[in-house]
Amino acid sequence: MKKILRIIMAVFIMVNLTSCKGEKTNEEGQESKESFDINIATNILNTYMGYMYSGDIERAKDLYSEKISEKGIEPYPTDLKILSYKTDEVNEVGRSGVFKVKVVRGAADKVISVLDNYNIKIELNDKEYKLTEIGSNTEKEAFLEGEGIRLKDKNSVKNNLIVDMSGIPYYAFPKNDGSMINKAPVPRKSFGMMAFSYNGERIAVSTKDENSSYLGIIQIDETGASQGGAAAGGGGTGDGGG
Repeated sequence: MKKILRIIMAVFIMVNLTSCKGEKTNEEGQESKESFDINIATNILNTYMGYMYSGDIERAKDLYSEKISEKGIEPYPTDLKILSYKTDEVNEVGRSGVFKVKVVRGAADKVISVLDNYNIKIELNDKEYKLTEIGSNTEKEAFLEGEGIRLKDKNSVKNNLIVDMSGIPYYAFPKNDGSMINKAPVPRKSFGMMAFSYNGERIAVSTKDENSSYLGIIQIDETGASQGGAAAGGGGTGDGGG
């Protein structure tokens, strides 16, 4: 009888331990599904920014929460496109991730560049990661006015001259001349595309004519003005474009 009782107790303990183990596994699995993972949220952000970069608004809409979708999503048609972006800061707050993203915009046929700061919040609701808040502010704008490129900063109502053609060098080494033996004339007919660095402290400015182009890097000082020799500090030129 004692032997039979021990067998029954052993079976009972084994069954209960197995059941408890199974319940714990299910609970852990459920908790894993419901707990927020900042890495998954980061992947969602990268996917969203990839859609925005390529102009695939319809696929980007799938990542919006109802809160954003209900506000209406009708992008204004524009030739100002995203040239590049960079995640600048990541913060995990409860069941959400708050991301700060630097976005540089420009246009192929206009002399303009815009540096925007985005704040994007991604939350986990009903086991789905969705964008619930999107905010942005323009940090800097550079544009052609008259014969010079001017800068507008978020901290100033005025705009300052960055550079005009007098600040562009007359000669520079061609980009395909690694030996840097002879300099070539720099095209000075008109300005072309340009783009800010992510920190807004530098801007790449191009000039062009019918046969070639030049790219110079301009350092922007604290006042926003960098007229003159700054453009000569970098860049290259090449016949036939570059």
